Amino acid sequence: MRGNLDTGAGSVSDNGVAYGIDVERAIASNWTVGFEIQQSEYSNINGGSNLKDTAATLRVNSRF
Repeated sequence: MRGNLDTGAGSVSDNGVAYGIDVERAIASNWTVGFEIQQSEYSNINGGSNLKDTAATLRVNSRF
């Protein structure tokens, strides 16, 4: 995965890795609830800094 970081004084690009998990369950005939978590990691940005980002999402869906 390729990522770009804008520092205000310029931008930095680096290769990294992203991984996560997603779970969705039916709670009724037309309703589902789901959860997702994703982690992104970049190392050696600009010669030494590391960056990790975690995002979590909780959702409720109605299907009609």
